[in-house]
Amino acid sequence: MATTVTTGGSSSSWKQSRWVWWVERDGIGIAKYNPVATTDASRFDSPDKARAIYLYYYKKANHFTEPSSSSAWETEINELPSQFHEHLVEKAIQYGYEMKPEGIGQAQYFGAKFDLGVKRGRKFAYRGRTGTIKMTSPTDY
Repeated sequence: MATTVTTGGSSSSWKQSRWVWWVERDGIGIAKYNPVATTDASRFDSPDKARAIYLYYYKKANHFTEPSSSSAWETEINELPSQFHEHLVEKAIQYGYEMKPEGIGQAQYFGAKFDLGVKRGRKFAYRGRTGTIKMTSPTDY
């Protein structure tokens, strides 16, 4: 589908115009992409009107580092909310009971508690909570 766009007295025909975005150097670039432009510099046009943009995302906690010979892992800060710390302990207890032949019942019990905790954690993570707002300043590319 061809689209004709007129800006500043000149018109260009795009086979497909679409908005594109990318993340670079702690900033978000937003532009209109023109796939049939003759030069690389004219393939991206800045938005002609200022608009409010709302970004919604889910922050994922960093993975734990495994204990090693250095003591850097001891000062690691847990990013999981405190109400879910007990579920990490439940998983560790499950692993401990799995090592004993007579502890399979307890391993299943603590494994089920851990699975319920994961479900609670997912509900918590994907709920539409609002936090602090990060303001960004507009930049013309």
